[in-house]
Amino acid sequence: MRFLYFERKRFLGLRRAPIVVSGSFTSVYQVLNFITLLEYFERSGFEYEAIVKFSSYWGEVDESIFKELSLLYRVNFVSLNEEFEALLPDMGSPRSIVEVKVNSAKMLPWERKVVFTVDEGIGVFRTSVVRMYRSWARECARKNTSPSISLIRYLAFFYIFRFRDSIFGAIRFSMVERRLGRFYENESFLSCYRSVIKRVSDQCKLDFGCEQDSDKPNFIFLTSPFVFLGILSQCEMASLCKKIEEWCESRGYQLLIKPHPADNFRSQEFHFLRPDVPAEFYFQQLRNVSGVIGYNSTSLVTAKVAFRLSVYNLELDDFTQRGYVDPGIEGVINNYAESLDFSV
Repeated sequence: MRFLYFERKRFLGLRRAPIVVSGSFTSVYQVLNFITLLEYFERSGFEYEAIVKFSSYWGEVDESIFKELSLLYRVNFVSLNEEFEALLPDMGSPRSIVEVKVNSAKMLPWERKVVFTVDEGIGVFRTSVVRMYRSWARECARKNTSPSISLIRYLAFFYIFRFRDSIFGAIRFSMVERRLGRFYENESFLSCYRSVIKRVSDQCKLDFGCEQDSDKPNFIFLTSPFVFLGILSQCEMASLCKKIEEWCESRGYQLLIKPHPADNFRSQEFHFLRPDVPAEFYFQQLRNVSGVIGYNSTSLVTAKVAFRLSVYNLELDDFTQRGYVDPGIEGVINNYAESLDFSV
């Protein structure tokens, strides 16, 4: 980790006493990055206890993953119905409290506690605030809910917090860092992340969800919720999968489809992996994984950076991409993935 002076001072100050690490997350990807920080604490000799509140944003997850994480690290998972904040003092006092967030939007500059931000995925690189809001509003509409704040308030909060973070920022813990217009891989994070994925996926006895051809190398297609969000119809999604399968077969690969947790597209024509298991577990456990195809997915970056796989990013038609591609995300993806044009 590359800390500025004041960040290093705050971080080293944690050694004075055992610490309580807390966080609240909505995806297993975020949880795994939280645990990566705990792995870093373990390697650095910190005494800690951790508590996590988890509320799935997209749908069901394999909760056996949480059981394995609890066995491997000193972490306690609580449900939405439990009083999260009330549990913190019961874990021992007085202690240093370290809060871990996917962003520091609710962090007050005068708070003395140390705040880490862990990578929330490729979305952290978004630069088009209007598209961020429209994407959120579209997801809310599909769930029959309404955005809790207006676009004007959303814009104001975004720029106010961005300015505040430039002065009173949290310590960022991420596998990819952007400095001076370029992207760098954080080797300290990556080493811990690979260890976490290996330890947990080795403990989880995954049903791969399909039959593998032992002689063929695999390509994994990571879907996005195209059908759920109305980007593609069921028929168009089937056509896209067929084109990708033909591309894979022409190169001697078997196609395995790992659905996004919110993707409701299924077909007997294709081999599907389980949607509720992180893609990274499949990268670790499946035999002969040669590459990954996706659409502006965080797991394209983890596949390339953490697992050294070949990665390809889908190019959809121009009209569709204008509505969904964010310049910041596109910049990161283009830095790591080759383009595949499968217009439908």
